[in-house]
Amino acid sequence: MIVITILLSLLIIHMIESYQMRSNRWIFTNKSLRMSDDNPSDTDVNDVNVLEEKLTNKGSSFAKDILLTESDKSLSRIEIAEYVLLLEKSFSSPSPAESKLLNGVWEVVVSGFGSPGLIAYQAVKALPGQIVELSDLTVTISSVQPRVTTTANVKAGPLSLDLSVITDLEAESDIKIKESYVSGKINSIDIPISSITSYSRELLVTYLDDDLLIVRDCFGSPEVLRRKNILATRPGSEAIPSVGDDAPGA
Repeated sequence: MIVITILLSLLIIHMIESYQMRSNRWIFTNKSLRMSDDNPSDTDVNDVNVLEEKLTNKGSSFAKDILLTESDKSLSRIEIAEYVLLLEKSFSSPSPAESKLLNGVWEVVVSGFGSPGLIAYQAVKALPGQIVELSDLTVTISSVQPRVTTTANVKAGPLSLDLSVITDLEAESDIKIKESYVSGKINSIDIPISSITSYSRELLVTYLDDDLLIVRDCFGSPEVLRRKNILATRPGSEAIPSVGDDAPGA
């Protein structure tokens, strides 16, 4: 068990370092994301035109309802992009990065590369599916540093392991937050990633309300998080409401 845990930890290190190297190939301009010239775009111009047409026929409330009730597996990539764009277009809060609404217990609805607390999670997720499988992902953001605790179940073959990652989260500007790695564990064993203890990254908060959080990283990939206590009001849900420092506005 210990040997397998250490091997999995080393794989995490490798994937995080690869992520850092790849992130340097993308940069934000003032109004949009642009790629380095040696990387082809995976977004078709026709797809963008289709989205623009749909945006005129659907409202942000419709998009929010879909993201609150549907899973990423039931939506196509272009549909997810459409609903995210609708919400971002309607968002007008001046300082989401400093908002107390960030505090809470969140679940990841749509997974890209950017949500807070997912440094090690994104590395594990990038491994081949036959090696590991992730489930029960929860991101808890509090008002006290280290603000973010991410937990998930990692299945490696016949083994079921608990992944936990702790990170600091600071507002760099009105819309930008900076996440810095603090510590991580697989089961009760520390993840030996001392070589990246100074690892940090920046994210843009593009949408935030009582129910949903959308962030984008340097790749421009959106990640949609749904507050877990919202699900507590839905039939069959066992979600625990956010309370105390984890509650909205704490």
